[in-house]
Formats: sequence, C-alpha cells, structure tokens
Amino acid sequence: MPNIETALSLLSDFSPSDWATWIDHFIDGTLVEPAISRGMDPAHVALNTIYDQLPEAAKRSFSAGLTELLPSAQPDKIGAPENSTNSSRIYSLLQVAAHVAPPQAKAVLLSRLTSESLRGVTYAGWDLHSLLLVVCSQFGVDQKLSDYIFHSVQSIRDFAYLVICFRMLTKLGPEITPFLLLEQALP
Repeated sequence: MPNIETALSLLSDFSPSDWATWIDHFIDGTLVEPAISRGMDPAHVALNTIYDQLPEAAKRSFSAGLTELLPSAQPDKIGAPENSTNSSRIYSLLQVAAHVAPPQAKAVLLSRLTSESLRGVTYAGWDLHSLLLVVCSQFGVDQKLSDYIFHSVQSIRDFAYLVICFRMLTKLGPEITPFLLLEQALP
C-alpha cells in the first residue's frame, strides 16, 4: 500500500469516471488502486478526509465522479432489511454529498427528494429521506425546497422529520419562515 502522499498524488490525476469507479469500489470494500486504508472509519468519513486533502482541480473531478454515482444509488424494494447493501451505499454517498455539496448533483438530489423514493428507507438508525433533505439544503434553501418542506410535513407525520425541516428552514434566516412550519404542522 503506498503512503498517503503517493496515493493522493495518484488520485489527483483521476478523471470524473475514474473517481466514480474508485469511490464505488471504496464504499463496497473492493480492493482499489491506489489502495488507501480507512482503518476503522466508515467509508464516508474516509472519503471526506481524502476529499479535503485533494488539490482544487482534483476536488472538482471527485465531485463530478460522485455526481455520476448518485443516480445509480437506488433504494431496495419495500421490506428489505434495514442494513442492506443498497441502503449502506446510499447512506455513504449521501454523507459524502453532504460534505462535498457537488453543484452538478443538485438537480439529481432534489429530484430524488421530491420523488420521495427514499421515504421509509433507513440505515444505521438514519432515515435516508431526512438525510437527503439535509444534503439538498447544503445547496441553500430556495423557494422550491422551501415549498417541498412545507408540503412534505403534511404527509410525513413524524416529529423527528418536523425538527429537521424546521432546522433546514432556519437557513433562510431567523425571521418568520421556520415558525410558519410549526404553525402549519402542530395542532
């Protein structure tokens, strides 16, 4: 296994498609070159650390490679075990996307959020739909996301989700917007 400086140097020359393949294999635990040990860290923590050490051009390629992977991260069928491989993969990709906030992934992530395809999917105690909402808010809370939050709170009657929605709306500013959500959601 090369030292970390050598590995980062090799990774810095990766194209977006090279990154997509490397990230995918790294998350799955498949041997990749250059090999980097993640120790006891979950895949997303190690990937975030790797990303933070890359030069700016390599960060852009990493971001584009991550964006290539996101559409293929499909949830399991209803009734699949909580800690399934697909749920684990989606969780890791979303955690990395929350850290990296790849601008080219915004539309894909927002589409996935509004389709509610991750609703009811959990991994490691995380509701992946709620995690996806947090990831989408990393791009800023615009009118479209704000409208979705207000709409979704009506159909997703869950206090933890309500709290996350409230926190995301506070990104708009401390004025009245988040409190309108509480007025709408609480009896």
